[in-house]
Amino acid sequence: MLIHVARAGVIIGKHEASEVLSLFASGELKPTDHYWHEGMDGWGLLPEYLKRAKVAVSSVQEKPATPSWMFPPKHKASQYGEEPASIKQRDLIASFGITLPHYITKFDASRWIDLLMVNDEALKLKRELEVKSLMERQEKLWADGYWADGFRTRSGYLRAEKDSLMDAGEQFVTDARIEISELKGAGKWTEAKEKKLMTKALKEQESLFDEARVHQHRRVGYWRWIIRLSRSSGGLYEKLLDNGTSEGYRDGKEDEEGFGPTEWSLLEKLVQEAKSFKGEPELVLIWDALNELDRGSKTWDDDDPGLLLRRIAKGK
Repeated sequence: MLIHVARAGVIIGKHEASEVLSLFASGELKPTDHYWHEGMDGWGLLPEYLKRAKVAVSSVQEKPATPSWMFPPKHKASQYGEEPASIKQRDLIASFGITLPHYITKFDASRWIDLLMVNDEALKLKRELEVKSLMERQEKLWADGYWADGFRTRSGYLRAEKDSLMDAGEQFVTDARIEISELKGAGKWTEAKEKKLMTKALKEQESLFDEARVHQHRRVGYWRWIIRLSRSSGGLYEKLLDNGTSEGYRDGKEDEEGFGPTEWSLLEKLVQEAKSFKGEPELVLIWDALNELDRGSKTWDDDDPGLLLRRIAKGK
């Protein structure tokens, strides 16, 4: 049986049932995608298919022996000395299902991560754990009335995507510096090699930062859309709702699988809050308010979605 998958109203693929989980685990298919197969009356959210078809990842079975990649590499000295591993490094290693030692140096953690990222068995386990965690989290979020992607607003989703891109960009430069350190330690360093490594890393970083800025611009567009909805009625209001669907600001389906009562309630609340504005704020004001709130909290979009509107109203 072929599973048809759509994103933002456009069919993006047709897959065998056995392929869906691996594509979901790899990130190619997303929680906000919809599915349909022969015999269905309409489209449904993809995670619902995974749940009903019982293909959500089960608990990882114990293995007869602990694989070698689960143990840290033998300690090596570094020019960084005994500086402890960063929180990001520890979190990344833990995502492979590994219980970290009480103490590990930043240099050793970097070497360990390099080994993990090229080990097929380790990467497979990491994907399984991520899907399992995602499914558990989504079930809880659905019960609490959140969107399928785990956010109350599209602003929250775009913020998380932006932060992920920024982190990945920083990691490129960090990895290059560590590689340069290793070259120096092995007596293989040259100025030309360092320049080549840093130039490549900074180019990759800038590319990711550009993508992050695009996501931030879309967040600005989302809040401007909310504000414009508050100043419209009748046919214009319906047109703006349709525009919001095409931009991905809302799902566009008015049933339990899409734009349901919880989302309608939140949208109406935000629109009412935006009505307090005397005029439409400049885009730069929305941009600055987003950056200010992001510096204070990683989850404000979900914890208190109307906070940005109140902040802008206060600053006008």
